[in-house]
Amino acid sequence: MTTRDSYVNVNGVLRPRPTGESVRNGPMQEDNIVVAHETIFAGMATQSFTNATPVALNGVTWTPTIAASATMAIVADGLKVTYPTSGEVFFNTPLTQFGTWLGKSRLRRGNWAIWCRLHSWTFASTAIAYVLGVGNNNYPDFSWGTFRARNTAGAPNNANGSFTAWGRLNSIEHNQPYGSGADTSGASATVQNDASDVCCMYFRAPYLCDFYYGTWSSGWPTFESLKWGGSLNLLGLTSSAPPLYRVKDPGTVWSLYLISGAGGNSTSNNMTVHGFRVTYWDP
Repeated sequence: MTTRDSYVNVNGVLRPRPTGESVRNGPMQEDNIVVAHETIFAGMATQSFTNATPVALNGVTWTPTIAASATMAIVADGLKVTYPTSGEVFFNTPLTQFGTWLGKSRLRRGNWAIWCRLHSWTFASTAIAYVLGVGNNNYPDFSWGTFRARNTAGAPNNANGSFTAWGRLNSIEHNQPYGSGADTSGASATVQNDASDVCCMYFRAPYLCDFYYGTWSSGWPTFESLKWGGSLNLLGLTSSAPPLYRVKDPGTVWSLYLISGAGGNSTSNNMTVHGFRVTYWDP
C-alpha cells in the first residue's frame, strides 16, 4: 500500500502536517487547530492611516474608512480607533481574502474560526463598535459580527459593556449580548460586567456561527478554555425555505473587517485591537 504525506494550508502555503509532539509547536496547536493566518498589530511600527488609502500589513492589504471626526493608527499596543460622532470607520480586507487564507472549499463547509484580542477599550458613553466581522459585496444582506457595546443592544451601562453577537441575512438581522452573566437558556441572557478581552466566532457553516469569549494570558487561550456565549443560525431569520434562498458565494466574496463603528458614538470612545487570527480544525 502506498502512503501519502498529509499537508495543511498555512497562510496560503501547503506544508507537511507536523507529527508527534511537534503538533504543539508548529502551525498545528491544541485539539488539531491549524493557524491559517495571524496578525499581531501590537509591536508593529507606529503609523497613522488616511481615509481610503490602502496599506499592507503582514502580507494583507487593508483599506481604511475613516470619518472626519475619527482617527485610526498603529500604536504601541495595537490597532487603535477613536470613533466618530457621525460617519463610519472600519478596516477591511479584499473580498477574496478568506478564500486565500482558508481555501474556498473549507470556507464553504465550515469548521473554522476568527479570533480577536482587544488590548483595551474606553466607552465613556453609549457605544456600539464592532471588534470583527465578515461581510460580502451585497453587505449587509449576508454578514456577521461581534461587537462591544455599552447601554445598547441589551448590553449593560458600565465601563466594560459586553460582547454582542450580530448576524444579518436577507435584510433581517439579529443581535444578542453575551458575556459573564448567569447561565440561562433560550434567547435571553443576564449580562453582567464583562472584562473578557478575547472573542471567537466559530463557523459550522457560512450561515451558522457559535460565539465564544475568554481571556488572553501571555497568548491565545485554548479553545477548550473559552466560554460559549451562544449560537446564531441565519437561516432562521428568513421566511424563505433554505433550498429557495441563495446568497453570494462566501468562497469568493467574503471580506474581514475590524474595529468598525458608526455615528452615534462619542469621540471619547475608542478601542485597540492587539491582534487577530484565523484557524481551522483538521480531523
